[in-house]
Amino acid sequence: MRDFRGARGEPDAAKQAEVAALMHDLGVAMNYARDERLRDTTVLRPDWLANGIYAVLRANLFLPGKPLAPDAVLTPEKLGEIYAVAAQPSVGMLKAQDYPREKWEFLLRLMNLFQLSFPLSEDGRRQLCPALLRAEPPPGTDEPQGTDTVRLRYEFAVVPAPLLPRFIVRTFSLIEQAKLWQRGAMLRYPGATARVWTTAEEKYLFATVAGPAGDRTDLLAIIRGTLTELFAEYRDLKVTEQRWFDGQWVPRQTLEKFGVLEPEWAEQPDAKGAED
Repeated sequence: MRDFRGARGEPDAAKQAEVAALMHDLGVAMNYARDERLRDTTVLRPDWLANGIYAVLRANLFLPGKPLAPDAVLTPEKLGEIYAVAAQPSVGMLKAQDYPREKWEFLLRLMNLFQLSFPLSEDGRRQLCPALLRAEPPPGTDEPQGTDTVRLRYEFAVVPAPLLPRFIVRTFSLIEQAKLWQRGAMLRYPGATARVWTTAEEKYLFATVAGPAGDRTDLLAIIRGTLTELFAEYRDLKVTEQRWFDGQWVPRQTLEKFGVLEPEWAEQPDAKGAED
């Protein structure tokens, strides 16, 4: 692992490990020349990139009681504000001169490329970063109830930290306005509603889907398909999908074995059709 300490890095060993783990999860590469959005810079120092992104993700914690991005919206100018505070002696995360104005928009594009934010405007200069959202669920985000619901639970040893934000980024077009928070979001497609969220102890990810049968099936397929793609991007991630059945959580494989659910291969065409 590259040493992040010293004049250009995070001095705390635990924070170094956290940054390194984040960049590992993101799959950061050195060369972006083939990405049309990022041709202005082709080679990056991993420590420069790691500290720049980490500072943005921690922006609401620098000044107690004074979040720098309370609405979780980022712009190039907002990144400049964040870096100015991150460079203050009381924070000491980076040097402001290492993150000049001409790099702010580039770093914002990288946030989107790494699925840490999604654009709110056509030019991409306004983006929402799920990691900066409020911690508590907003009003109107309770779990759907009723007999027409399907409840899923994914069990992990530990939920990968960027997993839920990356899910939010990939499904943002389905998220109901203002109904998202750090650990969850409400989705609609078109007549079905879903709540997808993780628990504070970071062991489970839940998804509850309600609505008319056809819409519910389609939205469920989109959610499962998106999560399956995300799981595959983590090396050696061990996760068990379960479904609420007859008053208890039952592994999907068990329900397939006893004919309660169709085998996984039988559902794939429907999932693809829903996503198309």
